[in-house]
Order: sequence, then structure tokens, then C-alpha cells
Amino acid sequence: MEIKLNQVLVALQRICSKQEKCRADIVDYMLRKQIPEAFHQQVLAQLTAGRFIDEERYARAAAKDKFMLNRWGKMKIRHFLETKQISGEIIEKALDDLDESDYGKMIEEEMHDKISELSGEKPGVRVLKILRFAASRGYEEEMVRKICNISGTDDL
Repeated sequence: MEIKLNQVLVALQRICSKQEKCRADIVDYMLRKQIPEAFHQQVLAQLTAGRFIDEERYARAAAKDKFMLNRWGKMKIRHFLETKQISGEIIEKALDDLDESDYGKMIEEEMHDKISELSGEKPGVRVLKILRFAASRGYEEEMVRKICNISGTDDL
């Protein structure tokens, strides 16, 4: 069966109109569906021209979703967007769009929940578990230390 450029374009436009996609997602889709590489650049150009894909819009939406729904920190969101081959400038804009007060409140809530969860632990172990948890969520260590009153050598 011969694949036609128009068929590929219509299928991808349908996908992009339902859910925000970036260039990396589209390339991955075309590779999985074994769409000839000769079509890739032309399809990407037409999807971009038609605003079906927009890296900046994608980065903003992804950052907001990962923050609000997954409760990820900026470091983890940055890494996620980097894996999607989004430029550093666009990533910084998307992270700057996140509300700083909401971001601080979210980290504070997460840290207080974790501290109460670890109330029976020895102080040194508790500090390590909190810092490990914070790192896994992509929270900035300085913010976590400030919120939890942890200095370089202090215990909770």
C-alpha cells in the first residue's frame, strides 16, 4: 500500500487538533507508522505553517499540566521539555509563566505532607528521605531546605 502525503497530513492534523503535540511527538509518530522519511520535513513544515504544532504553545501547556496535575517542580519539567527537543529559550518562557506563589505553595504542601508521613523516622534519615523525595519531584533544593528549615548539617 502506497502512503500519500495528503493522507499523512490529514491524519496528523486530526491528531494535533485533538491534543497538543510538539515536533518530536510528530516525528516519533511518523517513525512508528513507518511513514517515509522523504515526507517528514514537508509534513512538519505544513503542520507548523497551519499552527497545528507550535513549540511555544506546547511548552506552556506541558509545563502548566505537569505543574498542576503531576505536581512536578521546575527542574523535572525542564528535563521533560528537553527530552522533547524544545529550545532552552522556549523552556525558560514556559517556566516563567508558572505562578511563583502557587509554585511555592505547592512545594510547601508537598513537603509538609512528606514530613508528616515520616514523623516516626530518625531525624537524619528523615532529612535524607525528604531531600530524595524533593529531588525526584524536581524541586529546587534551596527552596526545600528553606521550607523545611534544613541547613547543610541540621536535622528536622
